[in-house]
Amino acid sequence: MKSGEERRRHRRYSIPVLVEAPSLSEFPLVPEDVSAGGFQVIASAKPNQGSGVELTVQIYDKVFRRCRAQVVWVKELQTDPVTWAVGLSMEMRQERQKEFAQLLEKAFAEIGSAS
Repeated sequence: MKSGEERRRHRRYSIPVLVEAPSLSEFPLVPEDVSAGGFQVIASAKPNQGSGVELTVQIYDKVFRRCRAQVVWVKELQTDPVTWAVGLSMEMRQERQKEFAQLLEKAFAEIGSAS
């Protein structure tokens, strides 16, 4: 059986990418486990699994506006106040997703060469 990493279609990154998702948080979010296909964020508002989220994603000076993502999972975190870990699957046109993936590769290479 393949591990979770082997089943994923897109390579995962631990790099800073800025996300604005007003329905999830009034503050910008820094996603975790980023790939061209999606990422996880910590949200102050609980979304419904399967719902759509409008967001803006920034990496370097490139801003991807009017993006859509689907909430694929939600996990309540034991924090005060309560927050939720939210898995988002990006819904980008192929050209935009390819550009986003290239920027992730660039960032990953720069982080790798800095260590």
